[in-house]
Amino acid sequence: MKARIVAISLLICVGTVVLAAEPNVVVPIVRDQLQPEVDRDLAAAQKKTLAQLDLANDVAALYKHPIRQKAVRDPWRGLTELESNGLALAKLAESGLGTLPDVVDALGKLGDRPIRPYRAPAKLADNADLAQHLDHIAAVLGKATAAYNAASGELRDHQSKMLFDSPARLIHEFGPQLGFDQQAREILRQDRDFCVAAMEWLGWAKLLEAARDLLQLTDSNFTASLSKAASASTARVQVPGVTGDVIAVRETPIGLIIIGGPGKNIYDVKTPVAFVFDVGGDDEYRGTFAVNADAKHPLSLWIDAAGNDKYSGAELTCGVGRCGIGMLLDLAGNDTYVLAPGSGGCGFAGIGLLCDVAGDDSYSGTVYTQGSAIAGIGLLFDLDGTDKYTSHGFALGLGGPGGIGAVIDCKGNDTYQCGHKIPSGYNASDAPTAKPGDPNFQYDAFGMAIGLGRRVWPPSPESAPFQLAGGIGIIIDLAGNDSYDSSNFSQACGYFFGAGLKLDLAGDDHHRGARYGHASGAHFGLGLMIDYAGKDRYTSAGPTYNGGCSWDRSVFLMIDAGDSNDTYEWMNTSGPARADIGSWGAFADLGGDDTYRITGPPSQTSRDGLGLFLDAAGKDAYPAFPDVTPALGDGVRRVDPAGGLFLDRKSK
Repeated sequence: MKARIVAISLLICVGTVVLAAEPNVVVPIVRDQLQPEVDRDLAAAQKKTLAQLDLANDVAALYKHPIRQKAVRDPWRGLTELESNGLALAKLAESGLGTLPDVVDALGKLGDRPIRPYRAPAKLADNADLAQHLDHIAAVLGKATAAYNAASGELRDHQSKMLFDSPARLIHEFGPQLGFDQQAREILRQDRDFCVAAMEWLGWAKLLEAARDLLQLTDSNFTASLSKAASASTARVQVPGVTGDVIAVRETPIGLIIIGGPGKNIYDVKTPVAFVFDVGGDDEYRGTFAVNADAKHPLSLWIDAAGNDKYSGAELTCGVGRCGIGMLLDLAGNDTYVLAPGSGGCGFAGIGLLCDVAGDDSYSGTVYTQGSAIAGIGLLFDLDGTDKYTSHGFALGLGGPGGIGAVIDCKGNDTYQCGHKIPSGYNASDAPTAKPGDPNFQYDAFGMAIGLGRRVWPPSPESAPFQLAGGIGIIIDLAGNDSYDSSNFSQACGYFFGAGLKLDLAGDDHHRGARYGHASGAHFGLGLMIDYAGKDRYTSAGPTYNGGCSWDRSVFLMIDAGDSNDTYEWMNTSGPARADIGSWGAFADLGGDDTYRITGPPSQTSRDGLGLFLDAAGKDAYPAFPDVTPALGDGVRRVDPAGGLFLDRKSK
């Protein structure tokens, strides 16, 4: 399998959603119940774990995220900050389309980008005609281009070309680990140069300003006014690459402005396009769209106002920033997105956005799709509807080095799937004779809220400068009875300094993971998964590491914060809150009569790990383990001086 690289991703759906009760930060609640117990009986073990976590500071890797660095010194502090950022994003998303510019800014801030005060362009006068709308669009595009030019002004020509060209290779080669042979060295050098140019030579404050400029054209008052003015026009023009009625077209220095008619249109435009607004109809989008064409055409915004539309383009399209900004906004209809690699709200040394406001939508992709980012910002934002997200892997809220990748979904009973396509390297050691389809044959996901870094193995002084820390991958779902299904390395996973964040704010949900799932990860990773409410079910294909488990100086926490009766069917795994090799792993269920079906006791540790398990309330059911004394059950407190704590607080 080719090496692959993943960026930070974030999954967020936004609509005018009123939650039954907006959740408060719960990590401090868990801390206040567990930390006194640790101070009482596990202070020595904790000291050893923190010393091991601190060793990560000696491991070379570019672009370690500040939140992960805080979690090394104080896990509770880093996890609280991660949750607070996630809930702030959810709050913004809850308010609807109007806060989209603030969501993008919040992602930039979370990605450690500088944010400056913003002054919006002058608004268009009421009752403006179509020509005045076109003038306004051209002026906004000009302002955004000026901001982009300021952002890219320090780049040399070869760097600009490299930042634009490299994503076509990255989406097929970037992955978690490489050796240091002659062939790999060139790949490692190219990847490092890409990240360095994007992170250190691009002016991110100005790039985010350019994104906010473009987003002024997504304001609901403006799009309604533009739709009215366009519908009143009887003019029709021809545009190469567009089948169907076109109301207007205008050339600008950074690409065409196109206003599509109310009937069915097919778009397959070969020349650079800066702005498209389609009034309505069941339209089809093919080829390359909603992505900046090149360094001389750095911006592209496409808006479809109505209809059941189909988006099926080439690679690196459908809301993608490649050393630039690409955005797609669909305002209504049950839409279908067939996403080639690198597509669907992805940022590669740029800002990419795919936003769908209403309708029951289907997003299907292969790799590096749906809120993926490497040295950039990628966002898939769905505000309403019962939606379906599927992918092969390396997708759905993936943050690669220097990347913030997110998926945010605001409303509906949604289905998320990532994996079951890419065979895992663990098959060689765990099941060498297994075939695809066998129960013990494993697949990799590396997606669904993962921060993915790149390490060079085995390590050496010569290879150290090429190691890249992971970014932040995010999935936030605000409402609905949702289903999540994924393979290895997923669902709030972090790999090699990456961080994963998965928040589900409401509903009766099913979370199905596999190895390194449900807030688990390896090699200096960080992850937080919280389900705030509902009667939830957690299952896993196994074979290990589910439910707040950590390997190799990592920090992971899983919480179910609701008071309903939850079920944990982890028969194929080693039990929650496991911590190995100087890691910190914790699990907490804060309420309800819960059922635990597990094959080993929680909070197992090895080699200076600290494993913490808490069930804070309810009448709970545990299996019997012959060698475990006292037996697990309500009101039981069990301490392993080597670093394990099991605590079930008996309901009063």
